[in-house]
Parts: sequence; C-alpha cells; structure tokens
Amino acid sequence: MKPGYEFEKRFDRRRRIQACWKITFQFFTFCLSLYGLLLYIIKSYIMTDQSLIAVDRDKEDKNMDKSNDLSESVIFPKGEELPEFLSKYFTGKVWVSMLVGRDNEFNCPIGNVTFEPGCINNWHKHPGGQILLVTGGRGYYQEEGKPARELKPGDVVTIAPDVKHWHGAAHDSWFVHLSVETNANAGPAEWLEPVTDEEYLALKDNGNNNL
Repeated sequence: MKPGYEFEKRFDRRRRIQACWKITFQFFTFCLSLYGLLLYIIKSYIMTDQSLIAVDRDKEDKNMDKSNDLSESVIFPKGEELPEFLSKYFTGKVWVSMLVGRDNEFNCPIGNVTFEPGCINNWHKHPGGQILLVTGGRGYYQEEGKPARELKPGDVVTIAPDVKHWHGAAHDSWFVHLSVETNANAGPAEWLEPVTDEEYLALKDNGNNNL
C-alpha cells in the first residue's frame, strides 16, 4: 500500500463528513426558516380573522343600536306627542299618528303609538275592546290578575271589552305598536290608577330580565 493512500483515504472521508454536516446544517436552517414562515402566516391569519370579527361585531353593535333607536317610529309616521289631557295617563313621552280616524264609517280607529324607553300607561279599560299589533321594540302587556307578557315585533294582543290592563315600553327599549280600537262606538277608554313602581320593577325580579 502506498504511503499516501491512507492519507488520501482519511482526507476523503473527512471531506464527506464535512459535506454531510454542511448539508445537515443547511437542511436544519431551511426547516427553521420554514417554521418561521409558517408561524408568520398563522399569526397573520389569526390577526386578520380577529380584525374581521371585531369589524363584524362593530357593525352588529351599530345595527343593534340603530334597531333599538325607534325614536322616529318604525313603519308608519311617528305623529305628534300626546297632549297634556292624555299624557297625564302615561309615565313618559308618547307619540301617536292616527291612521284611521274616529269619525268615519268603519267604527275602528287605528293609531300608530310610539313609547319612549321606560314609558307605560295607566291601568285602563276599553268598553269596545282593543287589539295591539307590535311593530317595533320591546314592551309589556298585562291584564289584571295575570302575569305580564313580553311583547316583541310581530306579537298580537287581543283585549276583550272592559278588561283592565296596561301596556308600554321596557325600561331600556323603545316600543311601537298599532292600536286598533274595536267597536269604538261603545265609548272612549276609561283611565284608572297608575301602575306602581313596585309592579313595574317586579317584572325584572320575576325573571323577565329581557323585558
């Protein structure tokens, strides 16, 4: 065996080992770069997704605020604020737009009634009965001796003649309904005592937290 052969063999093996280490290092560096790129993509996706969610929530909140603000009524004109001789039977501001008047052949006045938040009316009766068609907001209806009923858009309340009742807005919501006075020739509404604060506040204490 030639003297230089062993040296060349060892040198060649050393070069191969160095080449393997170089390839291994390059592969490891590539994996780290790929890992960093994946982390960046994932982080960017999460941030974008969170931004979109925040935008959607902001739009939803604005839409909710807009839907809860019924100060201009909903479908029909808001009308005029009630005069003092009628507003004294309400705890806040109310607006009425008469869609069908009293002095006509149909004997069925229809008014669009808008309650500000927290406004309700006194206990009262209609000698000819009444129908309520809820078009916006949230509110209550209660007959004497019965639990209060939550009212939302689309609800219909039929009130028999001379049934003592009251209705109005939830404490944190506008409330709009059509008031249909049936058999109006039977006479005007009979206004009675106010609903007490205890009765109104008890609605939330009895589990009606959404009212």
